[in-house]
This record gives sequence, structure tokens and C-alpha cells, in this order.
Amino acid sequence: MPVAADEFLLPDYRVSRYRFTLRAINRIVLPRDRVGIILRGAFGLAFRKLVCHDLQAECRGCPLSGACPYARVFTPSPPADAERLRLQSDIPRPFVVAPDLEKGEEVRPATLTQFELTLIGESVAWMPYFVVAFRALGEQGIGPGRGRFVLESVVAEGRRGEPVYRFDQSVVRNIECEERPGAFPAGSVAGRWTVHYRTPTLLRSEGEAAEVPEFHHLVKRLRDRVNATQYFYCGKAWEVDHRALGLAAESVAIVQDAGRWVEQQRRSSRTGAVHAIPGYLGDVTYAGDMAPFLPLLRVGERINVGKAATFGCGRIEIEPEG
Repeated sequence: MPVAADEFLLPDYRVSRYRFTLRAINRIVLPRDRVGIILRGAFGLAFRKLVCHDLQAECRGCPLSGACPYARVFTPSPPADAERLRLQSDIPRPFVVAPDLEKGEEVRPATLTQFELTLIGESVAWMPYFVVAFRALGEQGIGPGRGRFVLESVVAEGRRGEPVYRFDQSVVRNIECEERPGAFPAGSVAGRWTVHYRTPTLLRSEGEAAEVPEFHHLVKRLRDRVNATQYFYCGKAWEVDHRALGLAAESVAIVQDAGRWVEQQRRSSRTGAVHAIPGYLGDVTYAGDMAPFLPLLRVGERINVGKAATFGCGRIEIEPEG
């Protein structure tokens, strides 16, 4: 079904991106298939230790959860006055950790490693907590062997790397660096686009995992994630015909599949439970009228899609062909 190229714009969707640089004190081991999971799990525990009055309590039953930074970031739920999506037991977390996929698995003493942190909408207010938590995490250590590090710097992406924090100053600066990746369609709307699934991406359709992601699988799951995060963190509902968007995406077809299905696991640092995180990894080329979906896909490049997106899974990049 034909739709206008600008029908699904996201002018109010806001993200802020930061690049964290860590300097290893001793050897740090970060397995390539679990680096995002390790960072997120260890960071979550360090964050909670900073702010929680009772580490054994469940966030959902805590009387302070409404004002607690940890609960707002790691166990968010719809506020009592929510007019939409209020029946959901929880909502997407407002941040994404994106490790450097080009680095090896070992960080040697005195060398640097980096990762990117994306904060959605109003969650940028919690930025100082992220910095302080990562400073504390450096003293505790991460990964197998608990390799320790120093948080060398944090810079604002999109602002020419303007410093937010430096180790030698120990002050967190409040720098405005919001981007609106879904506000304008991309200049090129070639009929064939390749989506690079850079990390394992698990998309579900009617309860089943999509072992090869059709375009409408990607669009529908990204639509749902963007809809919730824009409403709860950007202060405004996404007023579009969500059903029409999904139906329109079904007209875009796969013309080349150059990926594979992979399996990985994560262990909860809090409970010790092991969780499977399978997903598709590789490249899929799609053909069809892509113009209406480019704003949504541009947002997807910033916030990931599918299961465990917060950990760095479901990272996508889009590229026109020809």
C-alpha cells in the first residue's frame, strides 16, 4: 500500500550519545560475543550500590521506586498517570550500551578501550549517575578476572567530541547534545537497501523467532520500541497509523540474505540465572519503496531493536545499494 515518504517522520524523538574511554589498570578480558552484556550487568550492579537503600529489596515493591534513579533506569514501569501503554508491566529501558566491535577480546594494562552510551529523551538527566557508576565499577573490575580500569574521559558525540568528564578534573559537565535522527528522511531513497545486523538480533513475529528477518519483522518491532520510548521518555506520543506502517512494510522484500543464526548466553550478575540470547547476525538486502521507513530506521541505528537491545544486541546499520 503506497504511503507518503514523510508520513512516518519522528520529529520529537530525541537521543543523546556519549563515548566513554576506559584505561585498563590490569588485564581486562571482554569476550566479543558478551562484551555488551558484561558492561550492562556489571554497570547495573555498580549503579544500584550507589543509590539503593536496600540491595535485597525488589524494586517493584519499594516505596522509593518512583524517585529512585536505579528504578527509573533499570526497572522502569508505566507511571500511574500514563494515558497509554499503562497495562504493560514494564517498559523499555531508556539507554543502550554499544561496545566497540572492532576491538579484540583482551585489553592490556595501560591501553584504552571505548564504548558508546545512548540515552533516550529525558533520561539524559541521569547522565551524572552513569559517570559516577562507571568510576566505581573501574575500582571493582569487570569481566573474567575482574580487570580494573580508570574512566579516562566521557565526550558528547555529535558535538565534535566535547568533553563531559575528564579523569584529571573529576567534574561532570552538563552539555546539550541531543540529536533527532528521525526528524528528516535520508537524502537517498534507493530501491535497494542493506540492513547490517551487527550484533545478534532476535525479532519475534506472532510469538516465533524470525530466523531470517523479513523487512516487516524489523519495522514492526522497531515501531513498537520507538512508540513506547517516545511516549515515556520524549514526552509526546507518536501520532501515526501504526497498523498502516506495519502493512506498508510487508511490500518490501528480501533479495539477498548473507547472514546466519547464532546462539549466545548471559548470566545475571544479580541472580546468577543463565538466559539464552539467540539472534540473526549478518546482512540482508531489501528491495521496495523504502522512503517512508527511513526515519524509523535512522532511529533504530541509535537505539537497537529486539531482545536485549539495551545490552548491545540488535544493533543495525542501513546502507543504500547502488
